[in-house]
Amino acid sequence: MRERLSLWLSVHKTIRAIIVPVLLVLAPTSEALSAGTDTAIGFVKEVVGHTTLSQNGERRSAAAGTKIYLNDMVETDSVGSVGIVFDDGSTLSLGNDSKIKLDEFVYEPADGIVGQSFQMLQGMMLYVSGQITKVDHEAVRVNTPVATIGIRGTRFILRLDD
Repeated sequence: MRERLSLWLSVHKTIRAIIVPVLLVLAPTSEALSAGTDTAIGFVKEVVGHTTLSQNGERRSAAAGTKIYLNDMVETDSVGSVGIVFDDGSTLSLGNDSKIKLDEFVYEPADGIVGQSFQMLQGMMLYVSGQITKVDHEAVRVNTPVATIGIRGTRFILRLDD
């Protein structure tokens, strides 16, 4: 009986010595869990007036070169406009008093995994497609308070009126 217990303890220690370090290496940290929002998906090309980027209650002003992240809310003021270039080369321009949320951006063309979606909440936008629509012509969507638009072409203008 004592030999069995000794063998069991020895095996248990060996397994623990192997498993625990492996789990610690593989376990996601809080930093890794938020990596989706820490990875830039594009940048601000040009700003006129004032544009604000916000996420999780944190607000920042946009300027040429400012990085854009997944889940950013982009808002322009009454005289503002902003031009954004995404990593696939698509562009988004917002007019004055506009508000849009960047819901999805996936660009892994080697694996055929692509997607882009926005939530247009107010104002006007011009979208010109990039490489995502070349990989999958149905992979871009714009949601509005009244409809969802699937982008099949190369460019469009959307204006939301009150």
